[in-house]
Amino acid sequence: MQFPVKVALKKGLIDFVKNIDLPNDFAAPRYFRTEHYLHPSEWLIIDKKTNEVKHLKSLTDEQLKLSPNSVWNDTYLKERLEEGWKLENWK
Repeated sequence: MQFPVKVALKKGLIDFVKNIDLPNDFAAPRYFRTEHYLHPSEWLIIDKKTNEVKHLKSLTDEQLKLSPNSVWNDTYLKERLEEGWKLENWK
């Protein structure tokens, strides 16, 4: 999942605290998951490095831990968090 930080800062929805250095071994997530847009009972695993997409009937426990392939705005993120949403419950 991605969040538009620059927009949220401009709107005053979040505060800038400070920049920190990322660890040398930091790597942005490569794989994301999403429900298949034409077949809701199936899944897509997206490789952001190669843009390759795998179609799957079900996900392993490890694949369930992948972030959703989506962008949430501040309102949607706030609503989901207030509802008790957690990444591991996203199915």
